[in-house]
Amino acid sequence: MVTCDALEAERTPLRLVGVRDFGARGDGLSDDREAIQRALNFGAAQVLVPAGTYRLGGTLRLPSGSWLKAHPQAHFVLADE
Repeated sequence: MVTCDALEAERTPLRLVGVRDFGARGDGLSDDREAIQRALNFGAAQVLVPAGTYRLGGTLRLPSGSWLKAHPQAHFVLADE
């Protein structure tokens, strides 16, 4: 039995966005939290984080159904306040 949800999922393309497209730098100096949050809030199914060091000056909130996919060489560090 195929449900309406399953049919809708087949028709909905998997949307990918990258955090750098939203202003994240990954340079280890800039606070990238706001840019990463903007990418998460965009509504894509997957948010890609390329290699780099991403400083976070606060909490990230992942919307339901979102995936944060980080490159193996992507590092997250808490920014000093």
